[in-house]
Amino acid sequence: MRSIVIALILVILTAGCLGEGTTTTSQPREVITPPSPTPTVTETLTSTEEARSFPTAYTYWEHVEVNITITIEDENETFTETVRMAIERNATVEGTKAYVNSTITTLPDNIRVPIRLRIEGNKVYTLTPNGWIEETNETLIIPPEEFAKFFLDYNPVALSLKYGESYVPFLSEDEVKAILVQNLGIPNATMDVKNSWMRIEFEGSLPVSGTLYVSVSLVIVDSLTGAKLEETVILIDRFKVIWHER
Repeated sequence: MRSIVIALILVILTAGCLGEGTTTTSQPREVITPPSPTPTVTETLTSTEEARSFPTAYTYWEHVEVNITITIEDENETFTETVRMAIERNATVEGTKAYVNSTITTLPDNIRVPIRLRIEGNKVYTLTPNGWIEETNETLIIPPEEFAKFFLDYNPVALSLKYGESYVPFLSEDEVKAILVQNLGIPNATMDVKNSWMRIEFEGSLPVSGTLYVSVSLVIVDSLTGAKLEETVILIDRFKVIWHER
């Protein structure tokens, strides 16, 4: 029961306002931790001229596996629990607009929570039973303009275009933070990135699929109670892309 509660708390953090969760009988997927990659010499596949001419519209699909070990400490108790989640997402990006459909499933309970987002420039909208609602500083974990930037500039396709290489040995702290916000939602926390990398397949200058891996430790301290929450997060994101006509 405790694991279900913790999973739902983490889900509620995602994108502020969510739809209703439903149960499913689908079989849970096991979280697979890949071996640490051996750094190799990478080949840059995108020249400056090619990078300037890539399409601005694309649709991508993600299957994200998340394994979180949570430790909560207060004056009277220390509690540790492991939470697993699978996130299925498809998104269409057209310049400064994005339409994002996600489903988060807690494992092994198979509790599903759908999320529908629309991003237009610096504005973020969530689909609710009452229609599209514009998010504000009060309803999102970070300002809407920062949240929008994370989805437009730090999604796996945008990162693949930025690096233009088949293997990226590490990601910046800002990039890891953006990945965590997109998939989990995180409050203000002390973050320690343990490992991060990307492997990307290209057709010509355009990425068509890839894998993104992040291992990070988070520490959150409640300013009122002094309770400390520690999270160790392992996230594996497998994605595919279809590019729209130029």
